[in-house]
Amino acid sequence: MFSFAIFSIMNCGDYYFAILIYREIPTCKGGIENEVVSVAKEMVEEDPKVKAILLECSALPPYGAAVQETVNLPVFDFITMINYVYSAIVKKKFKGFM
Repeated sequence: MFSFAIFSIMNCGDYYFAILIYREIPTCKGGIENEVVSVAKEMVEEDPKVKAILLECSALPPYGAAVQETVNLPVFDFITMINYVYSAIVKKKFKGFM
């Protein structure tokens, strides 16, 4: 059971700020991804008690796989929750061995 939570706020780096605030297209395709991965990596290195990461901003799910590959932890976002709720509402029939 989890008895605590660790929060980290991502500072707006150059790419993140340019896209989300000014709606500009960055010149470096991996700019935001590098910034997001860097924040996650730093958070996990600073506190080894971190066991999962939640990407709360709706602009961050595209970078979840890169974060997961880097920190080797479960990564959750609003798409994860949508899929979870959908799978509970629209149940598929089980196929396979029982």
